[in-house]
Amino acid sequence: MRKLLILAFTALTLVFTNGCSKADAGIDFTNQEAVIIDVRTVDEFNSGHLSRAERVDWQLIQSAAIDMNLDKDEPILLYCRSGNRAGKAKSLLEKMGFTNVHNLGGVANASNATKDQIVR
Repeated sequence: MRKLLILAFTALTLVFTNGCSKADAGIDFTNQEAVIIDVRTVDEFNSGHLSRAERVDWQLIQSAAIDMNLDKDEPILLYCRSGNRAGKAKSLLEKMGFTNVHNLGGVANASNATKDQIVR
């Protein structure tokens, strides 16, 4: 039972720390050169998104990265509702050789991290 409680606490901690890993700590996500990608649905995006965000379905992130001519070393910041889809998109980009991809979790956390406003 104790192990289950510790596991649940750890999972909640990851959810409430915006999906960023410890490797992301100390990174300046306010970099205006960073590409910000919202991997939510059209309806979610239209309900409020970061002003600088491009919307791409997480399943199409690989072809979008090619179409957007993204540099494999430039900072790419991903977000969704909870960080789950952004995490999947991050993994796909890393498999393509992208080296500077970050999962910012949900839109509110992404707004806080990037200092970019949510617009509707």
